[in-house]
Amino acid sequence: MEEELKNAKDKNFADPVITYLLKRCEEDDGLAEDVLQNHKTWKKCFDYIYEQARKQKSGNCAAVRDDVVYEWAEDYFHLDDKAVEEKKKKEEEKRKKQQKQDAEKRKQQKSKQKTVKEKIPEKTPDAKPMKEVKKQAPKKNEPEGQMSLFDLL
Repeated sequence: MEEELKNAKDKNFADPVITYLLKRCEEDDGLAEDVLQNHKTWKKCFDYIYEQARKQKSGNCAAVRDDVVYEWAEDYFHLDDKAVEEKKKKEEEKRKKQQKQDAEKRKQQKSKQKTVKEKIPEKTPDAKPMKEVKKQAPKKNEPEGQMSLFDLL
């Protein structure tokens, strides 16, 4: 925990909570065993506390007493979430595997598109251009489109 305190991003929040937990570990062997679990980290504890505070918020504001935050920290370490952590880990591995497969499919599709483009012949300078249709200018005596009353005179 002390190493995690050194590496914590928000030391102003982490210091009192970790100090409290270390003090409680000296008093309670059960909590000490829970804190020593490999899958339990300060970051996850912080996320748990943050999520609990979000549930308590009113509008855009949340005010939580210190003793409640300390209880949440203890609750996190007492939680038996090893199965949940393993499930998350498996889902993460599955997601990464799926991303790799999707990336491989995209590569294959791009290579297929390149081969199709290579097969399509491009215009060569020797090729004769298509016959262009020239627009004929309207004759002076023939009305084009809308007529004027003065044309009838």
